[in-house]
Amino acid sequence: LGTPQERQLLFSNPNYDLDLQIARDAATSLHKVQGQLLQNAVTEEDLGGVELRLRPVDNWDYVERRCLTDRLGRFSFSYVEPGNYSLRVCLQEQQLVLSPLNILC
Repeated sequence: LGTPQERQLLFSNPNYDLDLQIARDAATSLHKVQGQLLQNAVTEEDLGGVELRLRPVDNWDYVERRCLTDRLGRFSFSYVEPGNYSLRVCLQEQQLVLSPLNILC
């Protein structure tokens, strides 16, 4: 059957939703992790410039990767190796942490 080329995940808490896609490049076996941070109707926070941090949970020698959302809350990490990761969304009043986030081989 093989490994799926793309997965879509949705994470939710009372104030925010995180729409996350993980796509695999069959030629390189590397992945692109991208998505969009969305807010519910109660929150009026601007989602541009929110920092996201991606780091393997089992390799602390690996340099943490960071990116910022655009004005629509979109973000992207390219060239991600397979493994288990922690994805941290650093909002003004709270942090959302997804761990372990399994990126398949």
